[in-house]
Amino acid sequence: MLDELHLLTVVRRDRLVTPMADVKHFDVDGVLAKAELTFWSRGWASTGVAELVKQTGLSKSSLYSTFGGKGSLYEAALGRYVARRSRSSFARLHEPSADLESVAVFFDTLVRSRCEGDFARWGCFVTNAQVEPGVPAGTSDLIVRHNRMLREGLRHALLRAHAQGQLREDAAVDQYVDMFALLAYAVNVRSRAGESSNALGAAVAGALHAVGS
Repeated sequence: MLDELHLLTVVRRDRLVTPMADVKHFDVDGVLAKAELTFWSRGWASTGVAELVKQTGLSKSSLYSTFGGKGSLYEAALGRYVARRSRSSFARLHEPSADLESVAVFFDTLVRSRCEGDFARWGCFVTNAQVEPGVPAGTSDLIVRHNRMLREGLRHALLRAHAQGQLREDAAVDQYVDMFALLAYAVNVRSRAGESSNALGAAVAGALHAVGS
């Protein structure tokens, strides 16, 4: 809980503006949720303060007094995404019983979530932040955190898979971690660009077949 709250306080305390008394009149997390969806779907450059005012329902003055401006709100929204969405999507990989099947299920879920449903073709908010120029510097901590959680989960699952004989005998687990981490980010980018779920799924299936025993 403390970790999540840390993420939701814009990560860098030196840039956080202390909320004013009017914070009591609205749901801060609800505002962050709306800002998260707005930045995630539209991107940093395409989201102006006027759009944030419209989507969050805050006045411009309340937005600035509470979050310190567009940059700090972006960081807080990205922090919420990592805490609420990324962590849950990586959960299966971190389970004590995780193995190669868990990696397969993770990618199947990832492909479907990127190509179907309410957030189809939005990509991953964190991946988008990595490839879009001009995003606030404070996002780098969250990007590193996201990558670490993904790689630690993959390493845990692949080490167990190797111990159970699910990987090739000459498996270099750390290289497989690198490959699957890059593949996950590629799915995020290519799905946003319109790649079909069948093509993405075939790429994943090929990688899983290549590492399997």
